[in-house]
Parts: sequence; C-alpha cells; structure tokens
Amino acid sequence: MTPPPPRRPTHPQAGPGPTAPERPVPHPAPAPATPTLTLPEQRVLAGIAHGLYAPEIADRERLPFPCVRACTQALRNALGGRNHAAMVHRAYLTGALPPPAPDPAPVPPCPGQRLLLPHIAAGDDVEEMSTTLGRSVTAVRRDARALLAALGAVNAPHAVTRAHQLRLLPGPAPDRP
Repeated sequence: MTPPPPRRPTHPQAGPGPTAPERPVPHPAPAPATPTLTLPEQRVLAGIAHGLYAPEIADRERLPFPCVRACTQALRNALGGRNHAAMVHRAYLTGALPPPAPDPAPVPPCPGQRLLLPHIAAGDDVEEMSTTLGRSVTAVRRDARALLAALGAVNAPHAVTRAHQLRLLPGPAPDRP
C-alpha cells in the first residue's frame, strides 16, 4: 500500500478553498471624493441622468457628437460603473450630480419591482438579476418594464434619477455636503 500524497500546508486561517465568487451587495461604495468634471461633462451627465441618448444630448446641448462621446468616456473613467445607470447612481452618491428635488406626488412601485432598483443602480443586466433574485428572466423583464412605467422613466439611467427623486435609493453619505 502506498502512502497518501503529502498535503500542501495551508495557512491556519485560510478557508476551505476557492469557491465561486459571490456577487457583492448591489450598492456600489461611493467614491472617496467628488470628481472634478468639466462643464461639458456636467451637461452630458445631466442629460444621461434625464434619460437622453447621445444624439439627443448633442442636439439639446449644442455639442458635437464626438464631444458627447468623449465626455461620456471621461465620465465613465471618473465615476466608474458598469453602465450608464450605475454611473448615474455613483454620480448621485459622490455629489457629482446634485440630489434631484423630491417628487411631490410619489407613486411607489410594488415590492417586487422595488427589489430591482438596487440591481439596476449597480449596473446588473437582466440575467444577473434573474440569477440573484431566483426568478425567471421573463419575470424580471416584465417587472423591469413595469418599474420603468411606474417611475415614469424612459430608460435605466432615468429610472435611477427617478428612484433618487422618490428617495427609493440611498443618497450621499451624511458627512458629505
């Protein structure tokens, strides 16, 4: 009989071994400081937060389309985030965007739809939300469409703005002005 193979020494506090990484809580941590943005970047960010697309922002702000694309890339580098919705959420958390005025007549979404808000703000796609929430992709898509309608939003970044307006997502840290 052969002896068993030698075991690799492990650190006394090490866990049982590598496992599949779990997705962190969908709220991104705020950046350490408010990023300094140029005036065109601020205008482009405000347009994205209000649900406008790049051509609409270029037309409305009278900026060349390549400038809007360059500002969007600079915003992504400054604020981070997986997509525009996550970038807008981080802008609210860091103070790069001022908090929107509260809606005088809020229409809160149903609890099933509210579960999607932190995931949308984190930049999760439908498949990730489906896996995390243990629901079918069809059900998540249906609830996401209903959530956009309930919030009166045209797309995910606008839904994040509306959620901040209705105080459904956490705002900036209390120690920030």
